[in-house]
Amino acid sequence: VAIDTIRAMTWQHLNTTSATTPDGVSLPVRTFAQPFSRFCPHCLSGTGGRWQLSWRLRAAIACSMHGCLLAEVCPRCRRPQRRHPAYRNCVPHLGHCPNRVHRGFDNQPCDYDLRHTAVKYLPRNHALLIAQRSLDAMIGPPQSHLPIYGADRPPAAAILYDIGFLADLLVAAAPTQTLLAYLVRCWSNPSGCSTAVSSSTPRGMLGLASAVAVLSSPNGDHAAASLQQICGGAV
Repeated sequence: VAIDTIRAMTWQHLNTTSATTPDGVSLPVRTFAQPFSRFCPHCLSGTGGRWQLSWRLRAAIACSMHGCLLAEVCPRCRRPQRRHPAYRNCVPHLGHCPNRVHRGFDNQPCDYDLRHTAVKYLPRNHALLIAQRSLDAMIGPPQSHLPIYGADRPPAAAILYDIGFLADLLVAAAPTQTLLAYLVRCWSNPSGCSTAVSSSTPRGMLGLASAVAVLSSPNGDHAAASLQQICGGAV
């Protein structure tokens, strides 16, 4: 197996060993990854049930390829995926839910075919899809340059940390309508095509999309002004 193939199966491309907080503290994986994994049933169908490591990212909320939100839980057992290693005593059944129905090693897995999971589809101009496409470009590979960081090129892990930090700040400081107004203003097409987003969108997702939009600012002053407007409710 080629070494690049093995590296693609890990967090190596995020350069986690060189990523630090503003205080110089190294960033562990848990600062930007979740203890469980979302998933796209269409991607599972297209890859023979193979799981994508990026689905573990806290900021991974949609599939930009298939235009849908990522699924959160198995439709049958209603539990998240990949929280615990389930294939200790059996061969993995790719694309199927490995969660044990009951406690104990001898119990059968749920085994629901996750490729049949229903997901919510989004219009191409939806704020969450725009945010996901922007995030994909930010963390790569290859990584796009972000003007807000000036001449610096922070590792993807540091960018993910910043997105999570900003998302928590915005969700705590701004009401839903303010986040909605900011996303519409930020990502509406100059030709008149408005960004699609609704008040039923979970606040956590609005916060993540808004954080991605702030980091997409042309410079630090613009980002600071956006944060002041959002937190002050002046959007």
